[in-house]
Amino acid sequence: MLAPTQLLGLWRLQRRLVDRIPGRSGRVDGMLELTGHEDEVRWSERGLLTWGDEQLRVTRELRICRDDDESGWLVCFEDGRLFHPWHPGVPVVHECAADTYRGVIDVDPTWTRLRVLWDVTGPDKQQRLYTRCARVLTPVEAAALAARRKHAGQPSSTSST
Repeated sequence: MLAPTQLLGLWRLQRRLVDRIPGRSGRVDGMLELTGHEDEVRWSERGLLTWGDEQLRVTRELRICRDDDESGWLVCFEDGRLFHPWHPGVPVVHECAADTYRGVIDVDPTWTRLRVLWDVTGPDKQQRLYTRCARVLTPVEAAALAARRKHAGQPSSTSST
């Protein structure tokens, strides 16, 4: 199984959101940064949501941690609540009050592209969220860029959003 630690780095994020009940759609363009170590990975999204005529800065933070017996990984919300198991290529389900989230995370064999698909159903929800990410920098490349910027007197952040 692919460990989330193998995906560390900076990723370009594009998400399409479709709300099927009113028939509206929107998109998020931004960055995903995966940072961490052998037991935990931080999934940090930053972007711009375009929904109709509105634009709004958005963020999302998740944690991917080893489960208690260290045989697998769990995706958790920032506050520690369980979201779903980390099983790329395998469908997962998350029950959230009256809504059901059915999804899958896929990673290409070169670990340079990933996609996340969620179908959300419930009494007031009929949504599809489709996220595509392309790797921009590996951790080694990000560290080298930060060192070059520091040497040149530029800010060391690798994120543009």
